[in-house]
This record gives sequence, structure tokens and C-alpha cells, in this order.
Amino acid sequence: MASKLSYLWFSIHNDRGEVYVEYVVLAGLAMLVILGSIQYFFGGISDLFTRLGGTVRGLDE
Repeated sequence: MASKLSYLWFSIHNDRGEVYVEYVVLAGLAMLVILGSIQYFFGGISDLFTRLGGTVRGLDE
């Protein structure tokens, strides 16, 4: 009986550890998506200003 209880106790702790790892991985993926979208957005704005600056200087690329 004690061995079964100890097995259940350790399996619960192991499952909790796996759940925490899953949450950390999901949070990491969410951060990558958020940071990638921010980089894409500001990269577009940077290209816009680069083209505007080229047009003002007469470089028309």
C-alpha cells in the first residue's frame, strides 16, 4: 500500500513538472511570435522611411 502511495505521489510531482515545462515552452513560443511580429512591423516602417528619404533626395530606387 505504501509503495502504491509513493508511486502516486511521485507521479503527481512528475506530471506537475511536465506541465510547467509545457507552459514555459508555450510562453517561449508566444514571445517569439510577438517579437517576430514587432520586428516585421517596424521593419516595414523602416523601409517606408528609407524609400521616402530616397525620394526626397532624388535617388528613386
